[in-house]
Amino acid sequence: MKIIIKRLKFLLKTILRIIYYIFSNEKRYLGLLILILYYRPKKILEIGVYNGRRSIQMIEAAKVFESNIEYYGFDLFENLSSHILKTEASKKPTSMKKIRELLSNHAQVFLYKGFTKNTLKNFIDENKKIDFVFIDGGHSVDTIKDDYENSVKASSNNSIIVFDDYYNPESIDINKFGSNMIYKELKEHFFKPKFLPFKDKYYENGKIKAIKMFFVKINKDLLVNFFTS
Repeated sequence: MKIIIKRLKFLLKTILRIIYYIFSNEKRYLGLLILILYYRPKKILEIGVYNGRRSIQMIEAAKVFESNIEYYGFDLFENLSSHILKTEASKKPTSMKKIRELLSNHAQVFLYKGFTKNTLKNFIDENKKIDFVFIDGGHSVDTIKDDYENSVKASSNNSIIVFDDYYNPESIDINKFGSNMIYKELKEHFFKPKFLPFKDKYYENGKIKAIKMFFVKINKDLLVNFFTS
């Protein structure tokens, strides 16, 4: 009975968050919660924890169906330098200690501090077989591709990988930043990436910026072509 009550609580919180996103300027995150509810992952990996807001929302949406959710969060946390902040067009994240406190009500939470080219690569050896990944860390094309390749290696077949930061080309140099080039490359290798139906718009330096997300369902039989291209 207690488990049912907890799951109903998480369902109510998730529904309220969905309603909030519908009327907010952060509509694209609505798609993230819907994917969680649809695919019902048990092991979630997030690259770019930032302030932990999305972390707790994904965990609690997943707990509507499964109590023993495992969450793995990767970030530089307080070690993010001003130089990296600029070169990755990123945001200053919350400290690892505060994130740990924020997520303390959820037992199976594991945080990794450092550059993902090291921490995520080492994580692969743990053989956790992740089934849902959200990539929203460094925003340079090289970093996103590297995060994707390592995420795939840490995942099970048919896992879901979600990419944030697909930009309208007029607002940013997509050859340097964002997931646009990754989308193009995935499509060329027949991965069938799909856009989520919500996007956000805002003004920056007199230009309209539009951001949306896409996701891909992993087929490891196609990985050789992608990684060697």
